[in-house]
Amino acid sequence: MADGVIVTTLATSDDGTRIGFRTAGSGPGLVVLHGSLRAAQHYRTLSDALAADFTVHTVDRRGRGHSGAQGDGYDVDAECADLAAVLAHTGASMVFAHSYGGLVALETVLRRPDARIERLAVQEPALSIDGAISADWLPDLERAIAQDRTADGVLAIMMGLDLAGELRRVPVRLRTAVLRGMLQGEMLDEMRALLPTVAPEVRVAIGLDSSGERYAGVGTDTLLLAGERSPGYLREVTTLLTATLPRATTVTITNAGHNAPDMEQPLAVAEALRAYFT
Repeated sequence: MADGVIVTTLATSDDGTRIGFRTAGSGPGLVVLHGSLRAAQHYRTLSDALAADFTVHTVDRRGRGHSGAQGDGYDVDAECADLAAVLAHTGASMVFAHSYGGLVALETVLRRPDARIERLAVQEPALSIDGAISADWLPDLERAIAQDRTADGVLAIMMGLDLAGELRRVPVRLRTAVLRGMLQGEMLDEMRALLPTVAPEVRVAIGLDSSGERYAGVGTDTLLLAGERSPGYLREVTTLLTATLPRATTVTITNAGHNAPDMEQPLAVAEALRAYFT
């Protein structure tokens, strides 16, 4: 594939849902699976950095982009089927997955051996270990969506999942105003479209809450990436998986938090992935 050319393709999942993905670069196939409140386009810098060495297939998970809706019966099995469909369509056997995408990738290894993931890298998978993820904030998110208060919805997610970072230093009464100033134009439209996908994904993560021991069944060679400044509960997930997965290694991305692959340090993440997958 020519440098700089991005081709959008559709795969068909088990339930007939079409799953879109963007392909760029040349070399061995690598599928990139994004997190919640994100879509394929948010990983463009990461994809571009990897495209010289890999054919990078960046997925729009269901509910966004060129892919079909989440659907009323949305569950993790649907997401696993989607990933399996993209892997089958592309012939790729390597996966990098971020946040909720990391949960999907780990569950796919457990539930879909036919997917044949040979090498896996995950950045802070959104696992709820012993009740670490709460649903208490979801009503605030759903009210914000119903009232078209996009900034309030994004703030509910950031606070509910402990991803607010420096925004926590801003007085409570000013936080929404700060976000409104940041969310303008195309970014505002993107967040408005993505907000409804978040609550179903959080409920899936909570429904899979465990001690983490079940992931001892992930025998795939796995790289675990962690942000140096990520929330404690996500760093604990990485520590637990390092001890639990039979074939796991860990790399810490310095000067970065949970959004290292898409916002903070995509080039550093790309370098770690390049070293691992080659």
